[in-house]
Amino acid sequence: SWGTVSSDFVKLATYTVSSPVNEVIFDNVFSSTYRNYKLFTDNLVFSVTNNNMRFNYRIGGASGSDDTSGNMYGGKNGAIATSSSVSDSNSNIWATSDGYLDGGNDISSTNGDSSAHDVTIYSPNVANVATVLTSVYSVNNNGYAGIRMGVSSFHSYTSTQFTGIKLKIQTSSNTINQGTFSMYGIK
Repeated sequence: SWGTVSSDFVKLATYTVSSPVNEVIFDNVFSSTYRNYKLFTDNLVFSVTNNNMRFNYRIGGASGSDDTSGNMYGGKNGAIATSSSVSDSNSNIWATSDGYLDGGNDISSTNGDSSAHDVTIYSPNVANVATVLTSVYSVNNNGYAGIRMGVSSFHSYTSTQFTGIKLKIQTSSNTINQGTFSMYGIK
């Protein structure tokens, strides 16, 4: 026999890039219904090679705006593997409004290359609790000249209750040409 279906892990929204955009916005997805969230990206292609994915939290509900308080603290740690070597890279990003989903400027502009992020967002809509975002990523580097893999982690040191998130390309004059972004709520 089958038990009752649980609604503890629910797909809230999906955005598939079908024409070039500078950003993907999920407004009004963070609420008291779910405490934590998962975001998956896959098959990303940018208009130029050597850009990365960044994010801003959003406030204000359905017609939200970027949180520009500068309370983002974190860093990224990763490695790039090529056919002949492996090298490490890491950096900190301190007191800013932008966080990074990946650790390098390496998402390709070549169709057929793959990039993916597995992002967890902890307590974005809970008052008096700092929001934490962690990302595990694997991105191609310039048409598979190498693979960059690693983790990033950011704490938003504020009691602001965020209602959404904006995902954007590093350089605003360039575009995200392809990719799928899927947001899930976790009770």
